[in-house]
Amino acid sequence: MISISFTILVIMLCVVLYKIYRFIGEIQQPTEKILKELNRVVIQTHFTIVEANILIDDIKKKSRTIDPLFTTVSELSESLSDINASGRNIVSNMQSARTKKRRTSITTILIIGIAKQIYKRKKNKK
Repeated sequence: MISISFTILVIMLCVVLYKIYRFIGEIQQPTEKILKELNRVVIQTHFTIVEANILIDDIKKKSRTIDPLFTTVSELSESLSDINASGRNIVSNMQSARTKKRRTSITTILIIGIAKQIYKRKKNKK
């Protein structure tokens, strides 16, 4: 009786082990496909990173050649700003000089008018 039970136990263990073996086989196939795809993606990523590094180096070289241009443009804009400020000061000084001349002219005209009136009064009194 023990030998029959032992034989049944061994057969059952063989069945379970066979099912485990098939299950592992089924899992192993998708895992191998995933690993192959992952390796392909890693290789493509590596080439993409290499190309990106080449592009970045190219951009750095080109930006080094353009930097003096931007420096020159910046200095030119500062110079133009200074010239503009100087021009405004000159115009402002000219306007204030004109205003002073106008005041002097108006004052002179008023003095001449008053002098004429005084002259006329003196002439009329004689």
